[in-house]
Amino acid sequence: MLDINYIREHKEEVKKNLKRRGEKYNTPIIDELLNNDQEWRELKGKTDDIRHERNELTLQITKISKEKKDISKLVAKARNLPEQIKKSEEKLNELRNKIHNTLMHLPNMLHSSVPYGESEQENKTLKLFGKKNKYKFKLQSHVDIMEKN
Repeated sequence: MLDINYIREHKEEVKKNLKRRGEKYNTPIIDELLNNDQEWRELKGKTDDIRHERNELTLQITKISKEKKDISKLVAKARNLPEQIKKSEEKLNELRNKIHNTLMHLPNMLHSSVPYGESEQENKTLKLFGKKNKYKFKLQSHVDIMEKN
């Protein structure tokens, strides 16, 4: 699986890699992935700010209540924050799942030495190991052997 940081830094290189792999992979998926990632990072920052605000309000409420002063305004403000955090976290999880699923379906980067070819027939044989066995009978697949027995 490719790292999202690598994709952010090498967007065009990743797109070229997808083009080399053929029509099975479309390059607009990279733009969609990066848009989802950007939205996730912005929402994550906002959610963290809301959490920070909640924590600050809690400290203020504790401090003011010890002084026996009116805390109703702060409590009213603090009541909405958990719901906002919950909604943000749901959206964050949805975006995180989209990003993860996209990353799981992206292929690894091809090495520069890999030749380009539209089909298997265009691949080059670079090296053969050992001798090719010659049999006096026709080779059969596992399925054919199982069907006979």
